[in-house]
Amino acid sequence: MRKSVPLDDADLDILQRLGYDGSPEAVALHAATGILTMQGTSEAERLHALIVLGRRALEEKVLEIGYRRLAEFLETDEESRRWRESRRARNIRRSVEDEDGEA
Repeated sequence: MRKSVPLDDADLDILQRLGYDGSPEAVALHAATGILTMQGTSEAERLHALIVLGRRALEEKVLEIGYRRLAEFLETDEESRRWRESRRARNIRRSVEDEDGEA
């Protein structure tokens, strides 16, 4: 499927640089996505590679925010806090019992 995408001068410049074999931009894009761009790669393929990079960055940010929100919830949820404290206490007791049993 083809979409019309507005591009500014900076976008066009990076697309051009991605077409140069071994350019810093092409090397970085390949390292981040595994997509190899070089001379002869169409502008559409290079644009798609940038979209893949952006999509992956967005997905990582979504996960990061989700994990942070979960951690905040777990820290503020009283029931969860009490459960974690009881687990810690149980683990400490087991550890002490194991040490006493080995002696």
